[in-house]
Amino acid sequence: MRSFIALLFLIAATPLYAQSPLKPLEPQGPWKVDYADDECRLIRTFGLGDQQIVLRLARGSGLEQFDMVIAGSSIPKLPKQVNVTLNLVGQGKEQQFSGYSMQIPNRPERFLRWYDGESELLGEFTDNQVISVRAGPNFVVSFRLVSGRAAIAALDVCHADLLTSWGLDVESLKAIKSPPRPIGSPGNWATTSDYPNDALRLEQGGAVRFLLVVGRDGKPTKCSIAFSSGLPQLDNLTCQLVMRRAKFTPAEDANRQPVVGYYLNRVRWVIPD
Repeated sequence: MRSFIALLFLIAATPLYAQSPLKPLEPQGPWKVDYADDECRLIRTFGLGDQQIVLRLARGSGLEQFDMVIAGSSIPKLPKQVNVTLNLVGQGKEQQFSGYSMQIPNRPERFLRWYDGESELLGEFTDNQVISVRAGPNFVVSFRLVSGRAAIAALDVCHADLLTSWGLDVESLKAIKSPPRPIGSPGNWATTSDYPNDALRLEQGGAVRFLLVVGRDGKPTKCSIAFSSGLPQLDNLTCQLVMRRAKFTPAEDANRQPVVGYYLNRVRWVIPD
């Protein structure tokens, strides 16, 4: 899939950068949509000087999910795993996630990331949406997402293009009123104890995006690799595990009747600490 950067909506910015939901960081450049091979990324820089933070929204991990990353030198040192709350300021809507904090050696900025948020929250963005991000008890920052609705629309177009490149019929997906929902936690489908010994010894890892066809009875009938980890052993093991362990409430059509559905997710094979 081609890779390019689309520039959207060049916005003049006001240098306002106090870390408070009441004083959001203002945008310092246009939205950028990055068409990558494995996901679509919406990127923008907010704030000035030492308070500058880059925000990145991504879609591609699932049919309905999004990932989010913020990066900046003003982000304090946080626990490796930290609870994160994303709030739509003024709308009374928020979501909580299990986040991850990290810093790359020899780089000043720290990163705060969380995975698999519900895309319904993105659909609530207004054109002048303010969001706040809280991590742990002491860190909070907010952003004014000028042209936020149009930017999310551009991200959705990219995501539809990506799904098509993986062999999915996007129009058929739209006809499904309710997608299949996992029963139990997908995090239990592939665990550290499943890690192949050879891959552990060679310190091999990677992310595997898999696509399941889910029957009317909620059982997966087919698994295919939408985007490979580059390691056939991990790709094959991923499909074996999810076919054996995954269970769903079936997809439904507009009449609430069970229909064949699709489920897209990923397994991140990471060498245990």
